[in-house]
Amino acid sequence: MRLKPITPTLRCPECSKLLTTAETLAKHLATGHTKPVFVCHVCGKNASKKSALARHIRNVHEKRRDFVCEYCERAFSEKSILASHRRTHTGELAYICEQCGSMFKTMASLCIHRKVHSNTYSHLCPYCPSRFKWKSQLIGHKFTHTGEKRHYCSICNKGFGVKCDLTRHMHTHSNVKPFKCHLCTASFSQKRYMNKHIKVQHKEGGAQGVLMTDPCVPNISYNDYAKVNNGV
Repeated sequence: MRLKPITPTLRCPECSKLLTTAETLAKHLATGHTKPVFVCHVCGKNASKKSALARHIRNVHEKRRDFVCEYCERAFSEKSILASHRRTHTGELAYICEQCGSMFKTMASLCIHRKVHSNTYSHLCPYCPSRFKWKSQLIGHKFTHTGEKRHYCSICNKGFGVKCDLTRHMHTHSNVKPFKCHLCTASFSQKRYMNKHIKVQHKEGGAQGVLMTDPCVPNISYNDYAKVNNGV
């Protein structure tokens, strides 16, 4: 039986961070809000620990990259960063979601995934009452209000608000169809076309507001997604 993780309930009075126990809160207050005593002689940056200052000088000012990937020879400043990068070559899934068992290559990916299990919508649209779990959702949604286009197709000059939408659009100029229907042999250049096919042809997914998963704008409705992409 999978144990449920402890929900943080104690809030730091200084920065509002949530902690799980009185001990972790006390440690956080002692290390996170004490007056910095170590100052970088190059840029004046403050650090609460001598080791943190040494790491800052080594990585930022000396630009040392002592940890080299044996697969691609790319160099990194920290051993932990190299370990995370190495998984892009090995495919190792070292980080597991304690709630659903999903596995990820990096801690950052796991942290992003964890929002799937929360009901916190902390990213607010400045133009309307919409709220989102992920910042990427908000960024994509805001373009439905501003119409801003930052990325343009080199073939047809079509504009997009976010780069991953442009990447997705480029499939329309090739024969690449990476999204395959799990119920038949049909394949599609874009995931939204596959989802619509499954909903219409196989009667799955329910109403038009069905949610879809996307690495750029996750869990956004077809209607809103179409506005973001302007009919990719």
